[in-house]
Amino acid sequence: MKVSLELHLPPEFFDSAKKSNYFESVSERIAKAIIISILNEKEKNINRGRAEIKEPDYIVENRGYEVTFAVDNTIIPQLKGVSQLRGIPFNIEEMLISDIKYAIKKKSDKHYLSATVNLIIFVLHPLLEWYSPFYIKSTPLSENGWRAREKKRNELFAEMYEKYIQTEKFKNINIVQLTHDGFYVLYDLKSFGLDSESEFMTKIGIKNKDAFPVCKTISVAGTDLPVKYETTIVNCNKTQGGQS
Repeated sequence: MKVSLELHLPPEFFDSAKKSNYFESVSERIAKAIIISILNEKEKNINRGRAEIKEPDYIVENRGYEVTFAVDNTIIPQLKGVSQLRGIPFNIEEMLISDIKYAIKKKSDKHYLSATVNLIIFVLHPLLEWYSPFYIKSTPLSENGWRAREKKRNELFAEMYEKYIQTEKFKNINIVQLTHDGFYVLYDLKSFGLDSESEFMTKIGIKNKDAFPVCKTISVAGTDLPVKYETTIVNCNKTQGGQS
């Protein structure tokens, strides 16, 4: 199966916080919106953390939220449109697992003033195999086939739960992944670790899609697995293509 996607990124999505954006980057503002809409925190209670005293990105009463992206730094210039996107073949799932592990490890090496830190990780590439229950009609045949393709995801989540949540490095880890049709899926790793059969996935709609990164499916060809993705990046009126 070949799926052609468009990845729409808001202007200046990867730019750092600076004076011109009131010291709050686009990605940080999106993270704040996620904290409000997904994690049900009240906006009036959310305060920017102070990096100089080792606070996480946002503080809500005694709860800290640190936000990061599971994106290989080598492709960020391509996502920003600074350099050409090269269609280098690679295994999407292996790439996501590697990027997620690296992002969590990097943040776990930090020392936070807040005793309670929740980590939020953005994943910018869809992987239908990870969230197929929302889209694939359940039959004994389809369920067995798609469940087998969740194995690496489940192994990753179990490892991250044991390594970082059980050891209390993070209170929880939430992974927010774009879907192929303009939604997000939230994975709650603490819920997964406590009971892998629980409802640890939530599909989320987005109201203001122009302000958020979103993926849209342009075409689908074939039905055979695994799924192969071809992605065109739409960013700051620049369009680039790549295959995965």
